[in-house]
Amino acid sequence: MSKSFPPDWTAKYLLSALTEIDGKMDSDYWVVERMRELAEVGHISEVLEGFVLLTKGTKNDWDINSWETELHAVFELAVASNDLEIRSLAKKLADKLGDRGFDEYRKLLLKT
Repeated sequence: MSKSFPPDWTAKYLLSALTEIDGKMDSDYWVVERMRELAEVGHISEVLEGFVLLTKGTKNDWDINSWETELHAVFELAVASNDLEIRSLAKKLADKLGDRGFDEYRKLLLKT
């Protein structure tokens, strides 16, 4: 995923694209990596929403396994945030992941 575009533009249109395709994509590695980078520069809520869509859209648990590094980084940022919207989105994502058997993300939220 290109870094040529400014983060504000990228976060907005990435979320729009993920919404349009209902989170269903075949090759997500570069997207997930870029999402982590966007979260690191302040687009945590858009990234959490994007991960909710990707979690909903993928049928394969190994896809979710492959996002482990990026998910942990984003959850660390969410846990450190005082923004209630971000914390709510992090809980929503942790619940979706937990429903798929990935309970460690719920545990990360308990570390606050």
